[in-house]
Amino acid sequence: MSVKLTLCVILGIVIGFYFEVAPFLPLITMLVLLPVVYLVSKKQQRKGFPYFEVLTSFITICLNISMPNHHTKQDLNQEKVWQLKVNEVLKPNTYSHRYITQIIAGDNEMASGKLLFSLSVDSTLKELQVDDEFLIYAKPDGIRPPLNLYQFDYRSYLEKQGIQHQIKTNYTSIVKKDSTSKTLFGIASNFREHIISKLEQKDFGTEETGVIQALLLENATTFPRTPITTTKMQAPSIF
Repeated sequence: MSVKLTLCVILGIVIGFYFEVAPFLPLITMLVLLPVVYLVSKKQQRKGFPYFEVLTSFITICLNISMPNHHTKQDLNQEKVWQLKVNEVLKPNTYSHRYITQIIAGDNEMASGKLLFSLSVDSTLKELQVDDEFLIYAKPDGIRPPLNLYQFDYRSYLEKQGIQHQIKTNYTSIVKKDSTSKTLFGIASNFREHIISKLEQKDFGTEETGVIQALLLENATTFPRTPITTTKMQAPSIF
């Protein structure tokens, strides 16, 4: 039965990702079927058609159909004051620091969804941390597809995480909130950063430090952080 339920979970996620299904439809279906499943479980005989298993599988599919639906209901075609919360700190490149942010509100209206947020590198930059919240007046842009045919499709990768838009700006354009709610992800991130700072104070080489961080923290983004400079010309990031 566990294998069947796993297949139903996968099927529900695939349907929710590739087909536009209104979120309330799976919810209504589950609310209707749950009492039916309860009654069937009481009356179903061991022999005969497996009504309980079929209904349970169908409910599992409905439950997972809405999981990939993380897109914001806000209109992204105009500038607004967005309230964002940092969910994840990505590895920076030569030109920007990048973050996965959760949309809290747009023009004081509650909203949901995720955005890729990039801050350009400059002398006034202060890196954001997980759980930081801030306001930004901007219009989100779509994420560009890869320029080359066989290049890694970063846009498709982000879409699978429910991210279809991004905001690029500089640090002086955002207004950070002084007090924010803490999450387990934020606490874990702060603890990880504390460990990294302690490792960097030890007399290890760059490669050795990277291996230690990878073994202890199991996170690719925790490899040694190097100062970001713009003196060496490199190909600009397409992300």
